[in-house]
Amino acid sequence: MSLIVTTQVQCPACGARYVQKAHQAIDVSREPHLKEALLQGRFNLSICPQCGSQGLINLPFIYHDGTKSLFYLFLPMDLRATDLQQQQAVGALTRQFMDSLPAEERRGYMLQPKIYLSLQSLLDDILLADGITKEQLQAMRDRAALLQELLQIDTLDGLRQAVERNKERVDDTLFEVLEGWIAEATAQGAAETAQALMDLKQDLLQIVRPEEAAGQEAPPIEREELLDMLLKESDPERLRALVAVVRPLLDYQFFLLVADRIEAAQQSGNEIEAKRLSRLRQTLLELIEQLDAEARQLLERAATLLRQALSVPDPRPFLEERASQIDQAFFTVLELNLAAAEQRGDERLLAALRQLATVAMSVLEEKAPPEIRLINQLLRASSAERQELIRANKALVTDRLLAIMRQMRAGLETASRTGLPQQMDELISLVEAELQSGQGG
Repeated sequence: MSLIVTTQVQCPACGARYVQKAHQAIDVSREPHLKEALLQGRFNLSICPQCGSQGLINLPFIYHDGTKSLFYLFLPMDLRATDLQQQQAVGALTRQFMDSLPAEERRGYMLQPKIYLSLQSLLDDILLADGITKEQLQAMRDRAALLQELLQIDTLDGLRQAVERNKERVDDTLFEVLEGWIAEATAQGAAETAQALMDLKQDLLQIVRPEEAAGQEAPPIEREELLDMLLKESDPERLRALVAVVRPLLDYQFFLLVADRIEAAQQSGNEIEAKRLSRLRQTLLELIEQLDAEARQLLERAATLLRQALSVPDPRPFLEERASQIDQAFFTVLELNLAAAEQRGDERLLAALRQLATVAMSVLEEKAPPEIRLINQLLRASSAERQELIRANKALVTDRLLAIMRQMRAGLETASRTGLPQQMDELISLVEAELQSGQGG
């Protein structure tokens, strides 16, 4: 049985806080898809609902493959705990996992898990146990790094030149890694990220496999294909995430198609298929109802917060007390109201809404850790001002700031094809230079 916890995540890019479910165990025989997610860098991947930045949730977890008698435990190095606390955490998680198994499946080797402080070392050992060579493993990492470079290129000509320079590396392995990223973005409900990745795939295919690209230029997804995709998805969490992404396509015409399929199965005497389709239809209707209700509640709550903030003399203290409610839904409602006020020519309301937007962004930044605030200030500053900001905040210019910047940069690799990754590279270079000069002095 899967060990799942609910944890609070703070986005390293924008500082937003949100709740995310995370797995603390992978039992390969029961949940092989979790092993696949781990190897593809998608296990416990969190995507910020506010800015789309990605990052792995840093929690300990168990990896168990009974067919190979492997029992590993990943213990993140940056969990601030004493040796005793770490030993207690290892013991508690091990007992939890063993208690979730039937008595006949518990083994003595589970009492002494092999502990990994580095996720990469754990992945290497898993793949080596599967018979994958270090050379193949290095090839996968190399293609992932190349994809990160290609995602920063915003013109087809630039992409074509980059492919020409790296034509031996634009191979099946690269497309397999890219497909894994697309699958995870889709499963997480990050429609914009998935679309950016699919656009890159289409551009690459046009350059290196034009015949295959021509066959993929049809509409993104047809209802027949969508129904088949939903039928194949056996994981409830992934199904829910997929439904959230394709919600606009689950319309009257889609359910007519489902009804036709059910009728055809019944007429051919295939009762098993008819029941499978009927169960899926019922599940989809329930999920749609849940998702629509959740969306309505979020927007209604955001609209109430907006009205209240507009009605008070000073919105800053009001929003500071309710900072946790300033989320993507709030800014969506704010943007809709701005558009409506502009269309009506209501200058007074327009000014009030713009001021409120500024205050809300300021409140979010103030609630963020000091390093995040400094990074946001640096991103807004001109090139000339950045050096002054770094000098004025020397106490914050540490290895921790550099690590946060690198984490944010990694999250931007697959999030968009904008100029933000290049800005983060510039900031990282500035901070590295400042740290080196400090060591030299």
